[in-house]
Amino acid sequence: MDKTGALSEPQQRPAWLKNTPDVELDIMDAVAGDSFFLAIIKGMYELAPGRVMRIRTDFEPTLLYSILLESGFEFWPERGENGDWNLQLCRRPRAY
Repeated sequence: MDKTGALSEPQQRPAWLKNTPDVELDIMDAVAGDSFFLAIIKGMYELAPGRVMRIRTDFEPTLLYSILLESGFEFWPERGENGDWNLQLCRRPRAY
């Protein structure tokens, strides 16, 4: 991933993707004005280090990538067969 969070070249799936997500958030039918962004941010900050959250959307959530990187998350976006997007994220364990 480059500094923007974009996948600059094919990457190997991270080991934490083997985990079943601890939190799932489906915002497929969200419309402008909905509070889905606040739900995502709240879920991110409630996620314990090493835990995994999956967000399902009908658009690629590129605006979240820089927020995730700056907030100590690793993430993996994948486009589904039906055109939906699954963004899985994992909070990095804190370095002491």
